[in-house]
Amino acid sequence: SSMFVVGPSKQAKAMFEPVRLWATIIYLISMGATLFFVFFPDVPIRIFWIGSCLVVQFLALAWYILSYIPFARSLLTRIACNCCSGGDDGL
Repeated sequence: SSMFVVGPSKQAKAMFEPVRLWATIIYLISMGATLFFVFFPDVPIRIFWIGSCLVVQFLALAWYILSYIPFARSLLTRIACNCCSGGDDGL
């Protein structure tokens, strides 16, 4: 949606900056995979694949959006690591 504010070429440049590159690639691939599974009904367990692609799209988009907020990615990574390790070494 920010493409309408800044223009398509500036948006494309921002999408493929090194800090956002992997989030962009994963988002675009999962969007293509979602369309594939939607339009080809002969795929087994199609609903599972569509749901999985939608979850991956959401996570990639969230990671992309967090790249615009200073220190948001590093804070989220630290919180996730702290929660997964079960340790209380503080934030």
